[in-house]
Amino acid sequence: MDPFLAGFGDRVKLLAKMAGSNEALARMSGVSGKMIGKYIAGSQPRMEIVKRMAHASGVAYNWLATGQGPMGELLDEAALMRGEESAPVEERAVQFEARKDENRSLREIVDAVIKIMTSGSEETRAAFKTSVTIFMESVQSFKRIERLERDVEALKNAMNNNISNGATEA
Repeated sequence: MDPFLAGFGDRVKLLAKMAGSNEALARMSGVSGKMIGKYIAGSQPRMEIVKRMAHASGVAYNWLATGQGPMGELLDEAALMRGEESAPVEERAVQFEARKDENRSLREIVDAVIKIMTSGSEETRAAFKTSVTIFMESVQSFKRIERLERDVEALKNAMNNNISNGATEA
């Protein structure tokens, strides 16, 4: 464990710095800016808050909650095959920035959905709800396909490494 990130507040402070500010982290994670400040000052959150902050920031829940384990939420399978623990810090920062933009876009979509659901007729809301359900099912299918493609790529890399290691041993 990094002694400079020993406390939960230290890790939240790092996430806020990576997000650009306490308020940016608050917007990303759906936690008030006031509470972000309290967590940095030493207040302990509920487990659900830690989960939301970890997910929004792209870090591992265990790392955020305890300071143990790798910071990264999603470890690169190919790096694991090579015996490495996680992506370099610079790469994690790029991933964090991408997730921050993604969360901002998602917030805009959620705001638009709320507006439609509260202002339209019952038929409009029902049609919209059906469309959203179909869209979410498509997104889940796409995510499963992406995971499968990553798994296949990691297996191909591992097989190539094993073949090339076998060729050098022969």
